[in-house]
Amino acid sequence: MIFLIIFNIIVAASLLFTGYYIKRNPHAQFKVPQFDKSEFIEQYGIEISKAFKFAGIFVIVFSFVSFLINSEILLFSTSVVVPFGAGIYALIKRKIVTQKTSTFAIIFLTATLILLMSIIPIAYIEPNIIIHKENITISGVYGESIPLDQISHVQLIEATPKIKLRTNGIAIGEIKKGYFSTDTLGNIKLIVHKDKKPFLHIETENKRHIIINFRDPNKTLEIYNSIMQYRKQ
Repeated sequence: MIFLIIFNIIVAASLLFTGYYIKRNPHAQFKVPQFDKSEFIEQYGIEISKAFKFAGIFVIVFSFVSFLINSEILLFSTSVVVPFGAGIYALIKRKIVTQKTSTFAIIFLTATLILLMSIIPIAYIEPNIIIHKENITISGVYGESIPLDQISHVQLIEATPKIKLRTNGIAIGEIKKGYFSTDTLGNIKLIVHKDKKPFLHIETENKRHIIINFRDPNKTLEIYNSIMQYRKQ
């Protein structure tokens, strides 16, 4: 969460600086020769400046609220939605002044926003883990089915290995899903929702490592106990 808070502070500072710059240089935003010194341009520049300043303050306030309620998803959403909203508002205002629409910019902003927001459910939703006599099935984008007879070791650990690099996955604050390179275990799969013990560590016979935990520690313990029960049968 600390990384997201720092990131949001940078986003808020960028928005406030942009608002201040536009207010001081409104004509730089609207290079329209016939209106080069127009009060019309200055008025729209002031409105856009206010929008960016408001967006910056909004990010700061909601970052503080997100911290209080311990919501990384709200923190991430604020850092994405608010700046894009301010950018789209600026594009609309620019069209009113210049009578020209930057179609590419609007499509790019919208597509990027949709792409970023689609990450939220993938990251936030916890997988279902179903344990059968023959295999363990993990749902979700990074889910898989692991045959029980190919599991060599199952244990509860207090911390994940130190991560060197994210090779293919999602990392938003404490949430980590996908494949990560570590110091001690090499390339592993993480499905971690909270940086808090316990973590379920599954090792297969071919030396693959899968580490899982849930926001509720009791759920992690429940999955571990169920796996151990089936392995004893």
